Amino acid sequence: MAANSVRIAVLPGDGIGTEVTDATLAVLEPLARRHGIGFSTETLPAGAFHYQATGEAFPESSFRAAEGADAILLGAMGWPGIRQADGTEIAPQLDLRFRLGLYAGVRPVRAIPGVPVALANPRAQSMDFVLVRESTEGLFHSRGAGLVTEDRAEETLRITRATTEKLSRFSFRLAERRAARLGRKGRVTLVNIFPNIFPIGISQKISSGRGISYLFHTKRLPKTGLTHY
Repeated sequence: MAANSVRIAVLPGDGIGTEVTDATLAVLEPLARRHGIGFSTETLPAGAFHYQATGEAFPESSFRAAEGADAILLGAMGWPGIRQADGTEIAPQLDLRFRLGLYAGVRPVRAIPGVPVALANPRAQSMDFVLVRESTEGLFHSRGAGLVTEDRAEETLRITRATTEKLSRFSFRLAERRAARLGRKGRVTLVNIFPNIFPIGISQKISSGRGISYLFHTKRLPKTGLTHY
């Protein structure tokens, strides 16, 4: 085992999740050998089919092993025909987010040379950006605590300043690193959907991320631009 070895907790999950994690490991193994990176894996039970077999969607032993690993390789989890008693889907990935504080969902989008892209516009060949989404608040806040009756369903949406600040810092610092690598000015685009949903007074309060992001941009990272929609 190489000195720079890492321990990877593998959560294959359900359905295509098992296929994706198997394919990912098949790619990682030769790459690790080529670059002298050692790693070990531990496959952990969790997901809808595990829930169906045992009544437990995410064993505490699996969570503790994932928490102690250097990295987590997570497959898709959930199955349409397997639900909790209240009808909600099995989603251990949400437990991981909440318990480990994984507030930033980071989704790189780029065209890979030699691989056909689905978009016809020639500009798609140079596509290279990152979507960052908050992953623990919003309607996730009331997971398992919503009200469902014969006449209505209610969920509570929560957005806090603390998490908005963390996400803003993360996004601007990511933009700064990418700008240095790509040799151009960085830019963060803030997309706020709430004015289309709530009265303007409420919207101004819960979408305070705009002010936080602008302050962070002007005071801390002047090389990174900001666009707001």
